[in-house]
Amino acid sequence: PPPPEPVQGSSPDLPVPVESPFPTLHAAVPEHRRASSLEKLEQVLTDLFHRARQKEPAVLPDDFWMDVHELVEMVPEDPDGFLSHVFEVGPDDPEWPLEHHAINVGILCILVGHHLEIDPHDLRDLAGGALVHDLGLAPLKRLTEQNRRLTERERRLINLHAYVGDRLFSDANK
Repeated sequence: PPPPEPVQGSSPDLPVPVESPFPTLHAAVPEHRRASSLEKLEQVLTDLFHRARQKEPAVLPDDFWMDVHELVEMVPEDPDGFLSHVFEVGPDDPEWPLEHHAINVGILCILVGHHLEIDPHDLRDLAGGALVHDLGLAPLKRLTEQNRRLTERERRLINLHAYVGDRLFSDANK
């Protein structure tokens, strides 16, 4: 008999097809809608990270949680489309911004949370936290770009990035 047809998400190198853990819905989210949503959140994050680099308080725009909610609804509709965004570029690319990493982490959290059947409200909170989780790295960007071994003091500073991010949000909400 002929070999079985590969299932979407399977590796062509494996003799037996492996099913993707996420349902595949072809073109469930139109490319322009997906791109528009990602571009909007990337712009919001670019602004937040820029302010953080200047050590200015991090203020979320009024529609941030609405945008996150939309992303939470769209990602499970088109997991392959969003995963293609995750795998576009990586941290080895010198032009790879921290904001792109934040979007990737948000997408991955949504996919895993959806697979685990997390409550949609909690999933929105998880995704929102994922999007801003590295905000505290922005003021330390020059350290993260070093092409050398970091000093002990520099490593300690980077390890404090979660505290720095929390302070940026706390200062904005005084």
